[in-house]
Amino acid sequence: VQLDDKKGVPGASINIGNVLMQLKKYSEALTYISKGTLLARDIKDDEFYKNGLDALSNCYYGLKDYKICADYRAKYKKAVDSIGTQQMDRQMSELAAQYESGKKDVELKLKEEQIKSKTAQNAKQKMLTLASVIALVMALIAIFFVYRSFKMNKRNALQLAEQNKLIEEKNKEITDSINYARIIQHSLLASKPMLDKNLSDYFIQYKPKDIVSGDFYWAAETMDGFILACVDCTGHGVPGAFMSLIGKENLDKALSKTTSPKEILSELNKGVKNSLNQNDANGSRDGMDAVIIRLQNKNNSTHLTYSGANRPLWIIRSDGQEVEEIKATKVAVGGFTDNNQLFEEHVVELNQGDSFFIFTDGYVDQFGGNKQKKITTKVFKDVLLKNKKLAMPQLKTELEHFFTEWRGHNEQIDDILVIGVKV
Repeated sequence: VQLDDKKGVPGASINIGNVLMQLKKYSEALTYISKGTLLARDIKDDEFYKNGLDALSNCYYGLKDYKICADYRAKYKKAVDSIGTQQMDRQMSELAAQYESGKKDVELKLKEEQIKSKTAQNAKQKMLTLASVIALVMALIAIFFVYRSFKMNKRNALQLAEQNKLIEEKNKEITDSINYARIIQHSLLASKPMLDKNLSDYFIQYKPKDIVSGDFYWAAETMDGFILACVDCTGHGVPGAFMSLIGKENLDKALSKTTSPKEILSELNKGVKNSLNQNDANGSRDGMDAVIIRLQNKNNSTHLTYSGANRPLWIIRSDGQEVEEIKATKVAVGGFTDNNQLFEEHVVELNQGDSFFIFTDGYVDQFGGNKQKKITTKVFKDVLLKNKKLAMPQLKTELEHFFTEWRGHNEQIDDILVIGVKV
């Protein structure tokens, strides 16, 4: 493509992107505007490059990505200032050159006329004076327009700064609100005094991907034993946190009706579907995976009753060399699950030194390692077996260290919740 042909492409791409933005097709607009802006930069077309940066900022604002929007606003301001300075310098240089050129021409003519005749000297002097006045007037007019352009650019820069400040304030308001939501969410989790009272050696590894989490743990003391739940709601961040509130509320309601883990799951399923109007064709289809266990101390041993929706129970015996896995009922709570879904229930006897683990899928699904793969349940089991003799708090430290090393520089992909208890 010839250079002259290229000069038309940036403006066309950016204009198409602006039209798409008016239609609120921001993702498609972003493709055209990015292409036009990059080409304008490559061919050093400052005006189109400046317009492209402005359009990119507006496009990201429409996409609600305020951070990138602010970055492009800053780049646009810098481009505006740079172009304004360059234009003023160039125009002033051109005016100076025009002035000097005009002055020299007049002086040459004056000398020629002086040689010809003293009479013509007066006429030439008048012409020189007139030309100087005209040149001065033209220069003043040009300077006026350059100065006005500079003031307009400065005003635009101030407007950009105000918009950036507004974006920063909005981001801070959003972050402050989410931080407050985190405090509320933490207050709804099972309390440490209750857990310490009922579990002698345990750990909870709770690591939200964002400020708030879609994973949560819940516990209750009943006449029939201590009940503990590990729940993974659809999504993470703010959507997941809203789901966790729905889950916690319906667990409380279920407990008022039964202490059986399988029946609690059934009641939770009904409650979630009712809360989200999932019996309606237009209702939400979000749901959650969950583990419910009940611990009862009987005859110097602990009876564990387990029921799970898509999440298993792992047991490591004090003298065992493998992880025993009790599989879950392969359906979720809520979503497309039938309103009258029944869940399987298993009773396991645990002796002193035995450990059990319940967890969401965030830990095993993390990408990393030398081959950039998931941790997987196999690797997770190996880590637990290798450190089975440790007290639970020390095991938690080992799990956190292993996770950090495995993840490396990768982003955490999901909320993490792992609960380990040693009898």
